[in-house]
Amino acid sequence: MTASANKKFPWKKGIILLLLFISVILGYDIYKHDDFKASNTNKFLKRSGLFACGQQSWIIMQEYSYKALEFVEATSPEYYKATIETCQPYIKLTGNVYIIIKNHFLKIYDNILEYIEKNSPLIIQTIEHYIPGMLDEIKLRSNQGLEYIKVYSNLCVEKLNEHSIATLQWLEHNVFVGKLSPENLQNYASKAIDTTQTLASQTYDWVYEKVQTLSKVP
Repeated sequence: MTASANKKFPWKKGIILLLLFISVILGYDIYKHDDFKASNTNKFLKRSGLFACGQQSWIIMQEYSYKALEFVEATSPEYYKATIETCQPYIKLTGNVYIIIKNHFLKIYDNILEYIEKNSPLIIQTIEHYIPGMLDEIKLRSNQGLEYIKVYSNLCVEKLNEHSIATLQWLEHNVFVGKLSPENLQNYASKAIDTTQTLASQTYDWVYEKVQTLSKVP
């Protein structure tokens, strides 16, 4: 066999180039319309139903999270209260970490956006010159892929909605009994909280110190 026959197609590089081309197209689309809401990408997401599907998934997740919290609060109020008190400082710390990370990423995003605004027309012109029709083909394949995602996402949401209530009821009657009853779980949780509170406090102090150090980095 010849050496050329033994060569494999560089899938990794191809995928990276594909993602780069898609990013260029999306960036140019947003740049051309001055806003994501006015872009063709946003219009397609709304027209195809992917935007609504994502909103529906988020609503369902919030609904069942709220039901789970209500169940814990009703069956184990002491554990619920202890969990809230223990988690509050970590939630606040997480918020601080998120703000710091977001600010760093916003700086990077601004630099990338500035680069796209300056170079997107030239890149697109170069691609069309050397590989005519490639961007149109990528756009077509991307739209087809999004259509498949829309169909299967809707199916997943429907199945999740159908089986979630039945699963929760089955767990309540078949799993959370005996040693796993709410009363025993409350006792186990109280012991776990007492055992880990010192370690949690030390961890919080250590992370807080690191966050303060990171926040001072220009």
